[in-house]
Amino acid sequence: MNRKIRALLVVMVAVLMTLSLAACGGGDASTSPEASPSVEPTPSVEPSADPSVEPSEEPSTEPSEEPSAEPSDVDLSNVPHVPYAETPPVLGENDAIWDTALELDINNHKTSNTSTTGKAKVLWDDEFLYVRVVVTDDSVFSGDSGSAWLNDSVEFFFGAGSGGANQYRVSAANQLSGQTVSDSWASVEAPGYIVEAKLAKKTLTFADGELLTFEVQINDSTSAGGDRDSAGNVISWKSAPDTAYGGSADFTDSLVLSK
Repeated sequence: MNRKIRALLVVMVAVLMTLSLAACGGGDASTSPEASPSVEPTPSVEPSADPSVEPSEEPSTEPSEEPSAEPSDVDLSNVPHVPYAETPPVLGENDAIWDTALELDINNHKTSNTSTTGKAKVLWDDEFLYVRVVVTDDSVFSGDSGSAWLNDSVEFFFGAGSGGANQYRVSAANQLSGQTVSDSWASVEAPGYIVEAKLAKKTLTFADGELLTFEVQINDSTSAGGDRDSAGNVISWKSAPDTAYGGSADFTDSLVLSK
């Protein structure tokens, strides 16, 4: 009886050991919960593996470079060119260098009171703008009536500005008003008078191809003087007559310096 019990116990222990091993996964590899290769990260999901997603290769992210934004592309062919003076003109000497200057017709009239006109010649060098104006006027006032702009005179509007900040005036008698000219000369000579002026560039940039804001205007009185507005006239080159004092918008970049 004892042998049978012992044999039965041996069998039962063997069975229990087998069941215990199976429950712990120590048997067939097919029942193992170890991760399979199918769940391993693959190169196909790495960001660096696909060049199409690199921001540096997207042309749409590059800044635009439109040629039209370049100053060198501005068409200056219709802008009058002011020649460079290798030797500056001597004022009052009818200098031959004026023959090389740009010529502007001053013939935009405010009223029909007079037939006065003028021709301006313009030159430049590294520091100054030179202007000579020959005025045709059959009734010249060469005195001083106390109101310079109402007398026979020439006005230069040089650079941007308004309210007289860019205004230079030289009368037929070489009386100066407005901003200070560096030098001037005037003479009453039939059939009118001549004014020459030298204007310092101040803070303006003078260089080949540089645009210049400029206007020239004639104040025309009768020989009585002081009557430009009542019996006389105002004549301009570029803008509407008698408007340049109010601002430079109508003659901005009206000339280009040429060397």
